[in-house]
Amino acid sequence: MNETRTIEAIHKLYANGDAKPSEIVSAALDRIEAANPRLNAFLTINRQAALEHAQALDANIKEQLAT
Repeated sequence: MNETRTIEAIHKLYANGDAKPSEIVSAALDRIEAANPRLNAFLTINRQAALEHAQALDANIKEQLAT
């Protein structure tokens, strides 16, 4: 999932069950970490916190789909 995606495309992935927030966040973090040495756009990248929030969203979505 390394290609650039619009928010509309990401929403469709969620709606179809083809991606979870944690997968999208992980891919975005990978791209940031790959490009940041060149771009120096981010001073701090808190991968762990971002992934924890995304995993909480995964659980929330799973719970909503179960009801």
